[in-house]
Amino acid sequence: MRSSGSRSRRFLGTLAGLVLTAPVMAQVLPVEPPTLQRGDRWVYRNVDELTGRETARFESIFARVEGERLMFRNRNLTGPENPSTVYQTLDQRSCRRMQDSEQEVCGGPMRMPITALGERWSFSRLPWRNGKGYFDADCEAKAVEDLKTEAGTFPTVRIECKGFWTRVFDGSNTGRYEEKLWYAPAAKRFVKLEFKTWLRDGRPDAHTMTELVEMQLK
Repeated sequence: MRSSGSRSRRFLGTLAGLVLTAPVMAQVLPVEPPTLQRGDRWVYRNVDELTGRETARFESIFARVEGERLMFRNRNLTGPENPSTVYQTLDQRSCRRMQDSEQEVCGGPMRMPITALGERWSFSRLPWRNGKGYFDADCEAKAVEDLKTEAGTFPTVRIECKGFWTRVFDGSNTGRYEEKLWYAPAAKRFVKLEFKTWLRDGRPDAHTMTELVEMQLK
């Protein structure tokens, strides 16, 4: 028979855990769409997790609101600049087009507001950035946790998505896809993203990590 002292220690340990996690919960939830200012800037690094090598660094700068869209200017900092314009909805969903279409599709792991853990949403036929294929996935707000990055430590909400990718152009194929994203209200954007795809036969295809290394908010 276990002693009352043992039960008391377990209770106190559980209580201590609740006390430690409660402040993080209070700082993060609910997650509302951020108020962005022109010139807000974030710098990220990309890492190939299959090799452990950093592959690139890029910056993303908020430009302006265009109707119901947020416009960002992205630029590679470690190779050919290849500047690009990226659009999101006001609730933070990414907006893209297939290679042969003018129709915009918005979706992805972000969708605000997030009021509680366990909230779920889905997206379908979200084009890849190059427009050669698309993603379908189910997402869930899984946890609230402090996350350490090169840019600092942030209270975050972790979002996990699972689904499939489908290539349409330059060959056709499909496979499994998973994505984890840590969004930090204090940074107004995600501070870490893990992206993984597998081929139809289960072999790893792409496993990458994107992490915030610097930010300048107005």
